[in-house]
Amino acid sequence: MFRLFFRLLCFEIILLLLFIQNSQNNATVPECERDYGCCYGYFWNSKTDNCTKCIAGRTGPNCSIICPYPTFGDECQGSCNCSKDTCDYSTGCKTMTTGTLSMNDLLQRI
Repeated sequence: MFRLFFRLLCFEIILLLLFIQNSQNNATVPECERDYGCCYGYFWNSKTDNCTKCIAGRTGPNCSIICPYPTFGDECQGSCNCSKDTCDYSTGCKTMTTGTLSMNDLLQRI
């Protein structure tokens, strides 16, 4: 009777350890990646063969959404404090440089 009890106890411990190991492996992968493809804000990277976070300025399913004005940056969490014309969706407000340009510089820009 004791041997049977001991064998059942060992079997249950082994099953519990396997369950814990399996659940820890799956815990590192978000649910949406396991079952439905990449999560919102990620895209499938065929070079690395996994889901990769969107670059700054993009979000949504497969990074298909560009941050709308006045937002910018990682997950569109930044907010531009400038006009729409000078707000870059990935880096924020563009700085305008001032200074003197030579005639040569002006001609090269034309």
